Amino acid sequence: MAIPVDSSQNDATPLLVWKLSAAEVCERALRKVGAFSINDEAADPDELDETLHWLDMIVAEVTGTRRCYWLTPATVTFDWPAAEQSVVLADQMGSDYPPTGILFPVRAWRVDVVTGLRQAEIELCRRKKYEAKSNLATAGSPEILFIDRLVENQRAYVWPVPSTDDLWQIALEFQTYSRSVLGEQGGEQAGDVPHGFDQTWQLWMVTRLAAEIGDGPVKRLEASTIRDWRTLSAGYLSDLLYTNREKNNRPFQTRRYGG
Repeated sequence: MAIPVDSSQNDATPLLVWKLSAAEVCERALRKVGAFSINDEAADPDELDETLHWLDMIVAEVTGTRRCYWLTPATVTFDWPAAEQSVVLADQMGSDYPPTGILFPVRAWRVDVVTGLRQAEIELCRRKKYEAKSNLATAGSPEILFIDRLVENQRAYVWPVPSTDDLWQIALEFQTYSRSVLGEQGGEQAGDVPHGFDQTWQLWMVTRLAAEIGDGPVKRLEASTIRDWRTLSAGYLSDLLYTNREKNNRPFQTRRYGG
């Protein structure tokens, strides 16, 4: 006798791990340190605000010191004016310039204007190497690119400088700054600003955040508890960075099925 099957289950949308907002990450951290009971209707506003500030600092530290694939948008190609030693990136990129600015460049290429094909890769260099050139106005095909990210209007410099007869474009891959989760930009409410991390980072975010706010800002927990949470979060981060590295540089190092 055939067993009836509920065909409606086959059409159901698979459940995914819930992606927490910045405010929800903070609420889980507050709950972990014992400041937000499951019987409470809402977290204390002042404690939530303090926790959001700590989350903002954690996000800035992690994204500012490591390659993060979600902060590396599609490569941007822009015109480089002939005979110009430098350009303001926001002016040349137009709407492709990231609203948070460029944290650091990753790779750059010369692009043929006619064919649209990438030519030789341009070396990214520091200010010292760029300024060490005896004649910064030397004409030729660009070989090195320096980006001054410390000024408000980020500026890029090339050497040699394209001559008046050369029409070049530059293709630039870069990592942007992360957005603040405090809701002070664009009129968004604090905690509602997308933090950019996917679901796989949530356990690390909550554990690391709990270790910070449980060490004095919200609660003063036992030193051993804070130490344990810091150790746990460091282990989570190590695993996540390996995954993040694979997404940035090459496919996962696993053998194909049957290989």
